[in-house]
Amino acid sequence: RVNCKNGSMVTGYLDYICWEAIKGIYNYKSFKEKFLQEKEKNQNQLDLNLKQIQYHIKQKLEQDKQISNIRKGYKLGLFDDASAVKDMDECKATKEKLDKLILELEAANLVLKAKLEQDFSKYQIPDCEPSYEEKKAIFKDLIEEARIYSYGFYKRTIQLVLKMGLTFNICYNGNQT
Repeated sequence: RVNCKNGSMVTGYLDYICWEAIKGIYNYKSFKEKFLQEKEKNQNQLDLNLKQIQYHIKQKLEQDKQISNIRKGYKLGLFDDASAVKDMDECKATKEKLDKLILELEAANLVLKAKLEQDFSKYQIPDCEPSYEEKKAIFKDLIEEARIYSYGFYKRTIQLVLKMGLTFNICYNGNQT
């Protein structure tokens, strides 16, 4: 609030009007559609990750075959010491990169599986009035960004950008409250 030229707002009233604006958000058809789209997108990403993991495992097996062939070639005298060591090191480095990629994909899959296991019924706000802490948790879950624009001394617009892609613009006249 240092050097802020905006007038003050009663935070309790601000909480109240924001809550009134978003408390029925889960009932919007667009939220249900967005939830289903997100679930489908996560399933597609999970399938893609599983295919990539299988591909990387095949690549690791190819590297193992190549290492085996280098060893056989070295025993038969087809490779000298320097080239055999160099080729083996390249194969081992490639296998390590593939291992890292597989671990990253598996970690991403854990998150995706958790998102897929979510049920839409979880997103229902109870019919009773939630406590202040529950409202705060719901706000954190829903709101990506909140801004207050001042137009004159009393007029404000509160913009709530929700994570689901909706934006609420709430007009507030502090002179009338």
